[in-house]
Amino acid sequence: MKTLFQNAKVVDGSGGQAFFADVLVDGDRIVEIRRWPRSRAFQNEKNTAIASEGDATAQKKDDVCADSNDANVQCVDVAGKVLAPGFIDAHSHNDWFCLRRDGRERFFDTFIKQGITSMVMGNCGFSATGFQEDSPYLDDLGGELFHLDPSERFGSCEEWLDAVDKNCPVNTTTLLGHGTARLAAAGLQKVELSPKEEENMLQTLEKGLQEGAAGISLGLMYLPGISASMGELEKVASLCAKYDRILTVHPRAESKRSMSYSLLGRSHLLRAMDELDYLTRATGCHLELSHLIFVGRSTWKDVDEALEILENLERDGYKVGFDMYPKNYGMSVITVVLPDWYQQLDVEARKSPWVQFKLRILIAITTRLLGFGFADIKLAYAGEKHPEYNGRFISEIAETEGRKPVDVYLNICEDSDFKARVLMGSYQNKEIVDRLMVHPQSIYMTDAWYEEKGVQYDSIYDAFPMLLRFAREKQIPIEDTVHRMTGKTAERFRIPKRGFIREGYFADLVILDPATVAEGAETEDSPVGIEHVYINGLKVYDSDEGLLPERHNVGRAIRIG
Repeated sequence: MKTLFQNAKVVDGSGGQAFFADVLVDGDRIVEIRRWPRSRAFQNEKNTAIASEGDATAQKKDDVCADSNDANVQCVDVAGKVLAPGFIDAHSHNDWFCLRRDGRERFFDTFIKQGITSMVMGNCGFSATGFQEDSPYLDDLGGELFHLDPSERFGSCEEWLDAVDKNCPVNTTTLLGHGTARLAAAGLQKVELSPKEEENMLQTLEKGLQEGAAGISLGLMYLPGISASMGELEKVASLCAKYDRILTVHPRAESKRSMSYSLLGRSHLLRAMDELDYLTRATGCHLELSHLIFVGRSTWKDVDEALEILENLERDGYKVGFDMYPKNYGMSVITVVLPDWYQQLDVEARKSPWVQFKLRILIAITTRLLGFGFADIKLAYAGEKHPEYNGRFISEIAETEGRKPVDVYLNICEDSDFKARVLMGSYQNKEIVDRLMVHPQSIYMTDAWYEEKGVQYDSIYDAFPMLLRFAREKQIPIEDTVHRMTGKTAERFRIPKRGFIREGYFADLVILDPATVAEGAETEDSPVGIEHVYINGLKVYDSDEGLLPERHNVGRAIRIG
């Protein structure tokens, strides 16, 4: 069956000016783009402007399907709307849910409603593939955030991509997690790798790149990535340079003060970025800074210098970018403000009065210096022992129970085995978001996943429609916004035949109303203005009909290289 999208204002993903056309799709591909003559396009714009002033009858539509004599052509009238490429989520963790057997659709449905048709997965050092299957450490895959059932484990990237292909609601490409490969080689707690362990890790990563992975991700704030030496990271980055793949990095610190460095001196966020500057210049790798944020109010003054580091790298000829979202808060693990040395102690050692005194002093100093505290930490999931805490701020719980916030915090850490998840506030403010949205090196993402327990991070519902609304309110051309959601992301990750409306490309398409697109009125409501979503030529979402059954297995695995 062919589909003809008629009367479409096409925003093609390139960042270039929109144009009017009829777009023909045959199967899963765009086969023809029939651009309108300038005179017809001008008249259509004029009629649309008149109609928007109240005279709905003034807008003339081409109601007769151009291919009406062909019974195999279905016509879709896009008059008054925008036809855009399907959006690409540049930073996703949904690889951990692609092979779920118990209703995997729920992990993807809210993203499809946003217009997201493809995802770059395997971020922050954790990927659901890229490990030795005979490793004795596989129960720790996913670290403190995610978990894989043994039936879902495919250590080989090639085998994982084969398993996901046509078996997932969205298109998927994956990075290889350095943390995943390192964990499989030496365990979660190992600080310094032996030569044999390092060799095994690097061989696993290189094999995955040869099998079609999009690149490698580092998670330098989490175990085991936090333990990696610069020498080890240089070897990993050099693999990316060798195969011309991207290196994405969750940096060692995202705030002015953290537990990653000594408290005095240069901003920790900037120190972390100095490391990435060195790593890029030393190896020539293509760098992507994951979720550029500025945690804590005192960190917001670092925006200028942080961007200058990235701009200088690009000025000097290196390929460098970052991804961002529109929220002022984000999902993380509860241990994000704990020093790694504390987590590595056994239970009895953690109870030591000296250890507890030292820890509390460090937390108090760090949070004060940051302009960030327990009033900024909301529990998304507090663990099995404390479901009553879900959705509440730590400071609120402490006040209710007559306890110190730090005691509540450490108690939840212990009772959840350090696996509680939190929504962290004061990541940035609206002014920072506005600035990052239009920065030449930025692309867009959600950094969100569906939580099976506890409170959801609302980026799963509305991050991309929110960005489109912000752009409309700031009078940013929709061509620029869509470019960062589509073609620019595809080019950055070398995703073939997607991200643009071009002949021969896959038919991942979104029909949206540029005048109304926005997040829903309530958190869990569907976005407004995302009217139709197509993945590989099949309609998977209709704002009137809802999610369609065709979405179940429509997604393709995307191999890079």
